[in-house]
Amino acid sequence: MGVMVMRKRDTIVLLMAGIVLLAGCQKTGPFGGKSAVSFTAVSNVGTKTAYSGVETEEGSRKYERIDWKQGDLIRVWSDVAVHRYNKEQHWSDYIVTADGIANKRISTASLAAQNLNNVPGDGTGNGLVWGPIGSYTFHAVYPAQEIVASTNGREVTTSCVIPDTQQITFVKGIGKPDMSHAYMEATATATTTIEGEGVPVTLPFKPAFTAFEITLRSASETLYLDSFSIQSEGGSPVAGSFSIVFGHATDLFQPVSGSTQSQVTIPLNDTELSATADLKFTVLALPETFSDLSITFNVKTDPTATTYLPRTLQLKQDGEYIRFGQCIKHRLYGLALSAETWKVLAITGEDLEWDEEVWGENIIWEEL
Repeated sequence: MGVMVMRKRDTIVLLMAGIVLLAGCQKTGPFGGKSAVSFTAVSNVGTKTAYSGVETEEGSRKYERIDWKQGDLIRVWSDVAVHRYNKEQHWSDYIVTADGIANKRISTASLAAQNLNNVPGDGTGNGLVWGPIGSYTFHAVYPAQEIVASTNGREVTTSCVIPDTQQITFVKGIGKPDMSHAYMEATATATTTIEGEGVPVTLPFKPAFTAFEITLRSASETLYLDSFSIQSEGGSPVAGSFSIVFGHATDLFQPVSGSTQSQVTIPLNDTELSATADLKFTVLALPETFSDLSITFNVKTDPTATTYLPRTLQLKQDGEYIRFGQCIKHRLYGLALSAETWKVLAITGEDLEWDEEVWGENIIWEEL
């Protein structure tokens, strides 16, 4: 096994902006003139939140912005606030009314309540309303889906799935993942001093997934890629079902026993890989820390052949598997693939992370 080239990497911090829940107008409903977290509605929207590709530098750090997109749908749950037209309902769906306003590394968007079940009006003033004086907790998830509270109200969760087979869409050599599985979660608190009224609430969204951005090209001849996979050599969960448990001092994610897989596969359907142009794509994984990963490409040189050759690279540093932190976008590039073996040209790597923790100094790849 030959040791490949290494280089110190930068750290890129990915930020998702807080969503501002605007204190609403007065609108008469079953609970009188109480102020709502006020919004307007479009239903059955797609999930379009996306990496911006825009990077900025502040000091020694880099930042890549995540942009909110018009039509993004978010669910918000509260322990005290209830829906204006259903006092038993402690949640409401909210929709991003316009693309996020970008300011360097932050994208901020306002929300509007979705008009569900043909409630009176156009949706303005619907959604959660302020109630009694006191403290409120809000939990939110993107994309919008069920948020469940335990009977004693002490544990609030939502169920998520990272598929073990993922489809990506290539545009000019860049493969984009299905962002409907790029989960994000937020928790915020507020205190009211006047019954039925409250101040704007900002939800500081954070990712609830781990991502790997892979960039490579052929070492020489044109290759045809059947598939890519990233897997745990020890069988640890990489994809499958997990729960987000809200309200803890640190993020708590729980894989569902018996419903996880140790590999994520991306079909590439004979995608051409040349020596003159990079191929780049992103794969999503569970919000876990990984310490035993490898990646595999199934390749062939003859487009008419039916047999593919697997080429696997263990992700190691100084002979030890690299520790990839959870809820971080890891960028791996400089890979050059041949039909016979790996050839690595100035291998480099970057962490794209949302917190301040920096791990390691270098990345070293080993040839198999």
